[in-house]
Order: sequence, then C-alpha cells, then structure tokens
Amino acid sequence: MEGILINRKPKNIDGTFVLLFVAINLWCVIFSLWYLFLHLICLFWFLVKKPKTIAIYLAIGISFLTIVIYYFVQDFKVLSLINNGFINNLIVGYYSSKYDEQTSGLILLLVFNYKINDVAKDIYTTTAKLSMAYLIAVSGFQISLCKWILNKIIPSKYGKIIGTITFVTLYTYLLNFNPGPTRVLLCSIIPYCFSKYKLSKYDYLAISGLINLLIEPVVVVDYGFLMSYLCTYVVMWIFAMEIKNKFFLSFLLNLGCTIVTIPLMSWMHSGVSLTQFFVNFALTPVISFYYVYFLFTFWIVWIAPAQQFIAHSLYSFVYALNELNIVVSFPKFNEAFTCVYFVGMAGGFFAYENKVMNKELNSELKIPPL
Repeated sequence: MEGILINRKPKNIDGTFVLLFVAINLWCVIFSLWYLFLHLICLFWFLVKKPKTIAIYLAIGISFLTIVIYYFVQDFKVLSLINNGFINNLIVGYYSSKYDEQTSGLILLLVFNYKINDVAKDIYTTTAKLSMAYLIAVSGFQISLCKWILNKIIPSKYGKIIGTITFVTLYTYLLNFNPGPTRVLLCSIIPYCFSKYKLSKYDYLAISGLINLLIEPVVVVDYGFLMSYLCTYVVMWIFAMEIKNKFFLSFLLNLGCTIVTIPLMSWMHSGVSLTQFFVNFALTPVISFYYVYFLFTFWIVWIAPAQQFIAHSLYSFVYALNELNIVVSFPKFNEAFTCVYFVGMAGGFFAYENKVMNKELNSELKIPPL
C-alpha cells in the first residue's frame, strides 16, 4: 500500500483575504461608508470559505492599526520625508535644458514618471485612453522588466540579489515611492525575510500591500496602488493556469485586467477601450523597447539629435494608434458600488481558488490499491 502525499504546495496564510479586508475597511472609513462595511462583514463569511483564525485576527488587528494611523496622518505622505525632491528637480532642470520640449517630456515621463509639461501629460492621457497608461508611466511592469534584465546580466546568485534590490531601491526613491515600484521593491525583499515560512506568492504580494497601507493608509484610494495590486493578482492568477497559446494568454491578461479595473477606468476616463486587446500586441513591445533604450541612454546628452528623432517617432506611433481607438463610455461608479464590485470579484476569486486547491489536494493523494 502506498498512501503517500507528494508535491506539497507552499503554505498559505490567507494573506489575500487579510489585505482585502484591511483595504476595504480603510476604504469605508475614508468615504464614510460604515453602513456598507457592516454588510460586507457578513458577505465575507459566505464568499470566503472559512478563513483561518489567524487570518481573521490579522485582518481585524491590522485594520485597527491602519485606521488609527490614518486618523493621525490623513493625507500626509510619510515617504515624502525620505525624498524631498531635490535630486528630482536637478534631473528635470538638467534634461529640460538639453532637449526640446517633446523629447525631454517623453524621456522624463518614460524613465522617471515626471509629467513636467503639457506634451508629457498629453501622451500620458492618450495612452490612458488606449487603456495602456501602465506602459508609458513607470510602474511595476517597467521595474519588473529591469529586474529581469539585471538577472540576465549578473552571473552570480548573490550578485543578482544585491544588484536587483539595490537598483530597485534607488529607482523607487527617484520615483518618489510610487505604489507600483514600491510594490516591486517590497516583493523583492519580503521573500528573503519570510523564507523559512514557505508562504505562497499571493501571501508575499499581500504582505507588501499591507506594509504599504501601514505606512500610508490613504494610498488605498490611489489609482496607482489599486491598479498595481489588482492587475498583479490577475497576472499571477492567469499565469498559474500555464496556458501555452501566447495569443490566448495575452488576450486573457488584457481581459482580466480590464474587468478588475473597470470602476477605476470609469473614474479616470469614463470608459474603456475596445481596441486595447489589439493595440496591446503593437504597443507593448514597442514601448518596452523605447523604455529600455532611454533608461540606458538618457544620460548620453551628446546624441541629442538621435534621441529627438526616436522620441518623435514614438509620439507619431502612439497618436496613430489612438486614431483607431474605439471607446465605450459609461457613467462613473460611486464609491459604494465600487466597493461592492471589488468584493464580488474577490468572492469569485476566493471561491475559484478554494475549488482548485481542493481539486489539487485530492489529485496529490495516491489512493492505495484494494
């Protein structure tokens, strides 16, 4: 008889549940939606399949802490104490004097996420209409791309760890600790801090989100924070399906990220692009190339004519795609409906995960022959 258990999965402490509970709690406090929160507590018990006791204690305890911190700091950006903007102003001033308005605006937007002039704001708005703002503004996508490049360049294991963490830390500092890059920084450090616990990748992401909320609770209503974590969860979830067809995988990634961020799109642009699924294939590799190119060459000011030609070509490409854009408009979601929408999406996620985990657990058990 061989009744053995194989291929044990990493442990899960229901970190996603804790992060969602804390985030929605803060959301309701900030928007004075306590009446809604009381209903959400009951809803959680049905949507989440008996979360672990430790997860419930963590959710309640961290929620209390974040509310207390919020009442003390309100809209104050704690991380702004670390970066007072002196170096950022030097960078903006220097490159604004070396390039024309279009080139300096695009380079500083792509590399440092600085919207220094109307040109930079315009191209950011244009890509946002294409539902591709995450490509043009530095976010977790770009930082993860940099990490991948560094891991390919640096040969030694410890060199990769030290090099990537140092680079991401300095880069996040120059980006004023925006939520997306800060998420990547925390997710780079957290696995080494909790390595002996063998947590799941979702728990690492959840811990980074909770740290963000404990440092600056008001970030829970920041577009960058919400889109960064929502889309990252979707990407991780879809990649776990191990889909072989690249075209179908890309389609699912775009569809998933669009569905979970519909309320945010209604706030930002009052609509969603129908052509984003096709634009993604054209825009993602192009802007990724431009980003990497300018990241490694923005300091070479003596090739200004070449930089200007490349920057202007990107402008033309983006605006040409925008001419083909089809946008479906819809009214702005209010805070209460947005909260319910996210809870419903989370409920579907938890229900699916519980079903998959139970199925995997059953398949891991070898039933002994009679």
